[in-house]
Amino acid sequence: MTRGNRLLDRLVELHPPFADGAQLNRCDRGEEIRSLDVVVFPVNAVISLLAHSDDAGHAELTLIGREGFLGAPTTPGSGRLPLGVSAQVTIAGSGWMIPADAAATAIDAVEALRPCLMSYVEATQAVIARQVLCNLFHSVDQRVCRWLLTTSDRVGEDSFSITQSFLSERLAVRRASVNVVERRLQSSGAIEYASGTMRLLDREQLADQSCDCYRMLFDQFTALLG
Repeated sequence: MTRGNRLLDRLVELHPPFADGAQLNRCDRGEEIRSLDVVVFPVNAVISLLAHSDDAGHAELTLIGREGFLGAPTTPGSGRLPLGVSAQVTIAGSGWMIPADAAATAIDAVEALRPCLMSYVEATQAVIARQVLCNLFHSVDQRVCRWLLTTSDRVGEDSFSITQSFLSERLAVRRASVNVVERRLQSSGAIEYASGTMRLLDREQLADQSCDCYRMLFDQFTALLG
């Protein structure tokens, strides 16, 4: 039985009892995940890791979806996210939740699990580093296209719910700028956006208009997860 999260399915292949006791829970948009007492493996929800500054608001570090997880053993034993970092649901959906102590016990007992998890952690670190570069040097148009493609990959569908204001917050740009880009993409037939629902119609066009960050990171996760 597949569970809809690619990394969790890989871990269960290596150690079938790993998902024993897992519960499928709803994740609502805007919900903050404050405790790492559980490990969350999103199915069709997407979680944003956000860095916060008292005088500059927040910036998105990375997106976590069906390719990965949030929680221990990313920060083993801490029970909380690093100072100045929060986790918030960006795309509503569901996720498998496993008690952190049970996951840690399984990882300690089965040597094959740790390299798989650490490969994902290393890939996520590469994403965060690349996103810093992207935010500094690439246009709003490129970043919107990258974000839409990446989010679609994390959800596993070409359609998902998102508002322009929420997207502008995630990209740390003005809502008006996002509106201009979305209208242009709709006119070219790349997307359809209505009543808060985003639908990707032409992924190839979006990839062509995105920066090279999307393709590089897509290839990295493909190599990791197959």
